[in-house]
Amino acid sequence: MKELFPLHVEQFRTLNISKELHNTSIYQEGYEHFHIHKLEEVKAHLITNGEIHRKAIPDFIYLTKGRIKRNINLNSYEIKAPSIFIAQAYSIISNKNLSDDVEGFYCHFSPNFIADTLKTPSVFKEFHFLKSNVNPVLTLNSSDLAFYKSAMNQLHNDYRSKHSNREKILFHQLLTLLFRLKSLWDLPNSNESISIKYEKLLSLHFPEWTTVQEYADALNISANHLNKTVKAETGKSASSFIKETTLLYAKVLLNENEMTPVAAISDYLKFSESSHFIRFFKKQTGKTPRQYRDE
Repeated sequence: MKELFPLHVEQFRTLNISKELHNTSIYQEGYEHFHIHKLEEVKAHLITNGEIHRKAIPDFIYLTKGRIKRNINLNSYEIKAPSIFIAQAYSIISNKNLSDDVEGFYCHFSPNFIADTLKTPSVFKEFHFLKSNVNPVLTLNSSDLAFYKSAMNQLHNDYRSKHSNREKILFHQLLTLLFRLKSLWDLPNSNESISIKYEKLLSLHFPEWTTVQEYADALNISANHLNKTVKAETGKSASSFIKETTLLYAKVLLNENEMTPVAAISDYLKFSESSHFIRFFKKQTGKTPRQYRDE
């Protein structure tokens, strides 16, 4: 199936920072696989109007002061300092609010920046917290706070430097940082509730899986049991989660792929006919996909 999302690393500037910063000294020349900025320098330019976008690569925010509200897929998170917040690759993100006093660092990087040097086929296997099946928020204690503040400052200083070995230095510093985070981040809990397991599967497998039955099969339970259990635990049925995720993906695809026909988006989301997709979208939003795209 053709990938409709923009997944090239070179495009990630446009997904998080407003266009007026793209060609400024904020971004160091020659770096399309790693960037780090001070939040206080770019906070006014981060997309915070609730606009949704799908990330091609992981990013993390190290928050030393203030708070940020961020949505990932169907979940909303209130991040309070001191903490680190990971947005896993391929997540659907919207930055809802940044407090006026926010300080810290905003870093994004290509998995290939790590994988090519480590000779590993999957950075996500090595660093489990970069996948979408873990809690993205890590609250730091006072001793961790001092270390990560120093490490992020050093990363930022080296990123801004003109050192001839800057890329190698940044790689080893980032790798050290990721291994330290790996030791702090909890591994997925095998005793999690069915609804949590279901939501994680949804974030990993949608839109390849679009029916409750497919997720139920992965959990070794019946579709009816999955619907009832998720409803009892969350107040929404499993099918409702699929419907909400479908709408979220549809909005992203319409926003970020202006030249992609509505029929292609319908096909990507597994609708049997584009007319079914149009009716679904209008029922949920009150607008046709074309009207939503033209706003």
